[in-house]
Amino acid sequence: KSTYRIVANHQAETTTGRPWAMHAFDAVEWDPTVERVVVVSFPSHTRFSPEERFPMFEGDWYTELEPSHWEYDPVTNKWSRLATNAPRLFAAALTWDSRRGQLIGFNGGDTYHFDRAANTWTSTGAATEAGWHFSIVYDSVADRVLSLGTNKGSDELFAYDPAAPSCAP
Repeated sequence: KSTYRIVANHQAETTTGRPWAMHAFDAVEWDPTVERVVVVSFPSHTRFSPEERFPMFEGDWYTELEPSHWEYDPVTNKWSRLATNAPRLFAAALTWDSRRGQLIGFNGGDTYHFDRAANTWTSTGAATEAGWHFSIVYDSVADRVLSLGTNKGSDELFAYDPAAPSCAP
């Protein structure tokens, strides 16, 4: 029996109403403005042999899955899924930009900013190199988001400028 379900908006969740945990560990960050843990994820692995791994679902359900933005409130011990245009952050990364008070998501092919007031993710188009399992950090002194390498053996350090969205080694 599956511990997952697909909800009406084509997002995946556990049967207990939590984020689908597949590679969510890469895109987890604390948002101090709401004092919550944020998880932005996309269950990309569902596309690999779905009929074997998820026999409880029928048809091509996995082609219509959408990414999701979840938040965990440690005070209430509850998860909630935000109705927003979450980016596809599969095996990707999040960091907190303390100067602008926003989350920044990164997947190698694009960089995204989250505007909490508008509840919207915006693509900047700034990319580095393809890969998975990124870690990013915000350098508040240099006002840059830094990313080191990929799963493909890269050792390149990229710096992203959130003020004028661009990436450079």
